[in-house]
Amino acid sequence: MNKIILGHNPLFGINHNSQKEGMRKALYYRDISNLKNFLFLAKECGYDDIMVSTHPGALKLLNEIRNSDIGTSLNVYPILPYMQKYVRASNEAGILKMVMNLLNNSGAIKGLTLIAKAGLSGVFSNVDQLIRSALQIEFDNFKKFKCERVFLHNALTDLAIGLDMKRPIEIFLDFVNHELGAKAGFGTLNLPYAIEKFNDWNIKEKYFMAPFNKSGHQMNPNLKNNITTLSENPDVKVLAMSTLASGTINVDEAFSFLKNINNIDSLVVGISNPKHLLPTMESFEKLK
Repeated sequence: MNKIILGHNPLFGINHNSQKEGMRKALYYRDISNLKNFLFLAKECGYDDIMVSTHPGALKLLNEIRNSDIGTSLNVYPILPYMQKYVRASNEAGILKMVMNLLNNSGAIKGLTLIAKAGLSGVFSNVDQLIRSALQIEFDNFKKFKCERVFLHNALTDLAIGLDMKRPIEIFLDFVNHELGAKAGFGTLNLPYAIEKFNDWNIKEKYFMAPFNKSGHQMNPNLKNNITTLSENPDVKVLAMSTLASGTINVDEAFSFLKNINNIDSLVVGISNPKHLLPTMESFEKLK
């Protein structure tokens, strides 16, 4: 396993075992000074990599550290887009207004240029351009940060493979590889099926972020199927998430299990308690 990446979900209220505990942590880390102190401590403990979405709290943190020493030394792994934002916007304002707001957020010149080229109806029929515009707007938040790999949110990856839609995957790959000059990764909650579809589509860049843990927590359809599929596809690399199964597996046991799976390239771990930072890193270093 190459590296351990710090996940930011627990810092913003995501806790699969306890909504109450999640809210408590979200309130604590809503104070930007607490968030910055946690990140500085993580860096001191050896965490050089962090996975970040465009959650409002994460964007606030990025803006705080963008031009600092820690900001320039961190490796940031964006996961795009922040789905909840778009779901909420479409529910509140409707699809039409959401898309128009998206164009406005891309800047007056970009938005007007797109409408001028295609016309308003063309904007809505030009799915390629809409996807690229959304990705560019989302990625603009990560300017000045080192971004080696950019991930597509699992909701969009799984929607594309579920509907047998290859084109959105191709657009994302092209955008990340050629416009950003980075590597692409794909979140999924059904790794075997995602690998099957990518093989069917003859997509060579197969780097997935997916749940992987000893108990099979959040792994679809099951742990055995995931292990078998990976053994049959040695070219596939995985960034393992949900590695501690929401805290039900201890760190040493979890990492020892993952080390024995050749396809596991790295892992992402969500930590919100500062006391857990150093022991988790030390456990990883022992097995690296």
